[in-house]
Amino acid sequence: MFRISLTIEAGLQRAFSGLARTTAARPLLLSLSTMVVLVALGFGVFNVEVETDVLKLWVDDSTSLVNDMEFYEDNYATSRTDSFLLTAKPGKSLLSKKAFDELSDLQAWINALEYSHPGFARPIRLENLCYKVVDAEENYAPCFQISPLDCFKEGVLSVVGGPNNTQYTELYDPRLSYNDPSFNFAANFSRKYMKSSCNPWYNVGVPYRLIFGGTSFEPDGTMSGLRA
Repeated sequence: MFRISLTIEAGLQRAFSGLARTTAARPLLLSLSTMVVLVALGFGVFNVEVETDVLKLWVDDSTSLVNDMEFYEDNYATSRTDSFLLTAKPGKSLLSKKAFDELSDLQAWINALEYSHPGFARPIRLENLCYKVVDAEENYAPCFQISPLDCFKEGVLSVVGGPNNTQYTELYDPRLSYNDPSFNFAANFSRKYMKSSCNPWYNVGVPYRLIFGGTSFEPDGTMSGLRA
């Protein structure tokens, strides 16, 4: 075993000694050849793919976790929650009756939109895709939709399902309409108002930041700016 180690060491020394003599005798040739090899290897950079998926980087492909996550992504991840963001034009604010009128029109259009597919006997509407069944058919409930309209009577537009959801639409009857002559956005839309009135159809308050973005307030708590 000792002789084998000595033989390997002697061979390495002869190889390095030969390399040193060649380098001393032809330095330019060796430098150019080295540069050519490095440039050729450098072209591999164009084929580099950056992987940021934690599962692909750290989880063995043979585990069931990968398949379970792929099943979830394919069947649920893109359909459980969706957000629709409206932003104000430069120099404008969404804190106005006109902006809420546009939001009401948009919500009504979304609810009334129909899609015909040859595989279904009737047109498909939002209420056919967005719903949640609780316990039994008679407890049919719409899916959760959170909208700025929920701060007012007009929030009833966020309840889908038509006659199936009369029990939920009635929750909006006592609420104030933003078209009410007694309501003024500049004077009445405050933190206190949002805390007491901005409730989705299930009548549970939500943080105003979940509904509004880019907000600013006066010292008395009245909202002075709304960007999204």
